[in-house]
Amino acid sequence: MAGRPVELIYALEERPPWPHLLALGFQHVAVICPYLVMVALVAEAAKLPREAAQSAVGLSMIAVAFMTVLQSLRLRLVGSGYLCPPVVSAIYLPSSLAAASSFGISAVCGMVIFAGVCEVAVAFLVNRTRKLFPAVVSGVVIIAVGLELGKIGASVLLEHAAHSELTAESFATAACALAVMTGLAIWVTGLPKLLCSLIGILVGYVAAAAFHVFAPNFLADYHAAHFFAIPKPGFLSYAFPPSFAVPFAIAGLASGLRVIGVLTTCQQMNDDSWRHPDMQNIEAGVRADGLGCLAGGFLGVPGMSASPSLVGIEKITGATSRVIAWSIASWLILLSCMPKFAGLIVNMPRPVMAAALFFNGALMLVAGIQIIASRPITLRATVITGFSILAALTVPVYPEFYRSLPSWTHPFTGSIISVAVIVAVPLNALPARHLALQSVASGYGRNARHRRVL
Repeated sequence: MAGRPVELIYALEERPPWPHLLALGFQHVAVICPYLVMVALVAEAAKLPREAAQSAVGLSMIAVAFMTVLQSLRLRLVGSGYLCPPVVSAIYLPSSLAAASSFGISAVCGMVIFAGVCEVAVAFLVNRTRKLFPAVVSGVVIIAVGLELGKIGASVLLEHAAHSELTAESFATAACALAVMTGLAIWVTGLPKLLCSLIGILVGYVAAAAFHVFAPNFLADYHAAHFFAIPKPGFLSYAFPPSFAVPFAIAGLASGLRVIGVLTTCQQMNDDSWRHPDMQNIEAGVRADGLGCLAGGFLGVPGMSASPSLVGIEKITGATSRVIAWSIASWLILLSCMPKFAGLIVNMPRPVMAAALFFNGALMLVAGIQIIASRPITLRATVITGFSILAALTVPVYPEFYRSLPSWTHPFTGSIISVAVIVAVPLNALPARHLALQSVASGYGRNARHRRVL
């Protein structure tokens, strides 16, 4: 039996009062909303019309609501039974942007469905090949996601500054938003700290108005949007370009690895006598995450995955009740029917969007480092981490080299995340004796013992 941690205010099976339930749900939604920026980026890459892009944001909120409830259920094979809400994930962003640019939104929908199937397949391997996915591999994946997110954020800012001829104003707007996010995260406590990303975006809007970096049609689009309307799925279609199978399969694997770490944290928070992960429960949770991602693909979402930051909110507030999932879903469905709200995300000033991506990328980068450091950093872990990250960093540093390689290699080398996963997983699968540096370390240990004897 799980022991109830004394620091929890509302434990897993406890029901908060209605006012607290609504407030806790809205708090999670406020953290989820900044991640919808990625939906706007993919919609822009797919060249969707304004109304279709707003519907894409609304449908994404419905998909997040569905996946939040599915994960909170405790069915026989699906659902972890924990409050573990997802967000639109940066793991899928590079591949989704590339697919949207090349084939449109239909390729994003089809390949995210494929990625969800791949993650469901990963769930069947979790309990059988657990040694292939230790903390060091999960940490490398999270670091790679942070690096990719920071790179995309920087490119959004630099491209906006170059094309709008408002270089100084663009950088000033991004700096204001980023400074507020950082300041609240470091020097403030309580609710403002939890909502630092959202508050930073709101300040970024004010700075964008002051520096005149809004899109020319921003106000016209906002006034033209309806206050209440059900999202229209008319823009959805489905295609499965084979050239994107590998990067989306890798994204599904990376998402599964991330869910393993997040659900392990959930188990620790909710059991005072926790000693080791319940792998059957994690398998059901990874399967729910994959099915939720698959369902999101049918609604045009560019990939979802469980969020460590939302689980962090639960730890800080002491509210892990899975009933809160229904409050989160209710708020998201309500907001999905407000096109004016979706329009604010779709037409977000690009410097503000860049600041949000850069900030979240930095947090993920450090989260990956913390995951790796949570276990003893042996020479084997050093080799896996160092080789994977250094190899992945060659992708943005030498893009022309990778483009010059045969076309069949491009799906494997198209992003920082792909290269990191391709290097880390095989290295971790090697027996320790097959790593030459491990032998060197053993030899050094024998020499040291020999010197002590002398």
